[in-house]
Amino acid sequence: MLLLRSLLALGTIGWSLKCAFASTETNVTVDDQTALNSTTVVYMPSTTWKQGDGCDFCSAQPNGSLAFDGTWHDASYTPGDKTVEISISFTGTAIYTFFIVPDLNSPATTNLNFTLDGELAGSFRHPLGNVSQFLYNVSTFGKAGLKNAPHTLIIASGGDTSSLLLFDYLVYTTEKHSVPIGEIVGPVVGGTAVIAIILAILFFRRKRKIRRISTSSRSTGPMDVMAERFEPDPYMIRGGDVERGPEKAGIRRAVVVPELLSDSDYTTTSETDTAGSPEQIIRRLNDLNAQREAITSRPLTVSSTGVVDPLPQYESVTRAG
Repeated sequence: MLLLRSLLALGTIGWSLKCAFASTETNVTVDDQTALNSTTVVYMPSTTWKQGDGCDFCSAQPNGSLAFDGTWHDASYTPGDKTVEISISFTGTAIYTFFIVPDLNSPATTNLNFTLDGELAGSFRHPLGNVSQFLYNVSTFGKAGLKNAPHTLIIASGGDTSSLLLFDYLVYTTEKHSVPIGEIVGPVVGGTAVIAIILAILFFRRKRKIRRISTSSRSTGPMDVMAERFEPDPYMIRGGDVERGPEKAGIRRAVVVPELLSDSDYTTTSETDTAGSPEQIIRRLNDLNAQREAITSRPLTVSSTGVVDPLPQYESVTRAG
């Protein structure tokens, strides 16, 4: 889910940048006179074409004030002559041509064939009518949806039909970019792809780690804890030396148990090793022997740590001096 959200966010960013730097379409109008000295429009044969405005010997005399920018180009074709052509080179996505067309009481009609990038793209025929002597701003050809690339349009009049050509102007549509779209979209797409790959790697690594942890948890059952029961020997400690049992026994203290003494033990004791009268010494020995018998005869109990403890919890006995 995290990977999907990240890819959607990156796609949105890329689309926003593309829209922000999207191309703008611009219409470019080319007048017949303006194109006279450029390579955008070429008239062939050059001796056949005349500048219509101010041409006193031309058969057609349209109203110059109604023509675009007050100018037009005039040419006549008669069967048997060389084909009359206009070659238009442009870079854009659409093109439209406009002529002045004779309509009433004209010695000739307008017959045109259009070839775009080497292929026949259309034709125009206008029979004489009864509206007016001339029609202005007549759209004779239009083509849209082209790639924004160089194109060549040829307008020709030939064959066995006479024709009068009064070319006024053309309009083509081109795309302009303030910043080249390739310089923006390329890095965005590349960066998006790199980030998507990194996110995919991190996602699958995380998924594999989770799967490994899950498999390990299933293969490892609950730990069996073995409790080792240890029954300590009440006679483990002798003569004040501590002998420790296994650590698992849990005995936390050592008790020094005095050995039973005989009558000869105290008769050989020097005055420096004893204190008090013989009666006091005998009484003390009897008390110690009684305590020892009480400890060894006490029943086994369970201590707070869960270990069998034969000793009293707070009693401690020291060996008599």
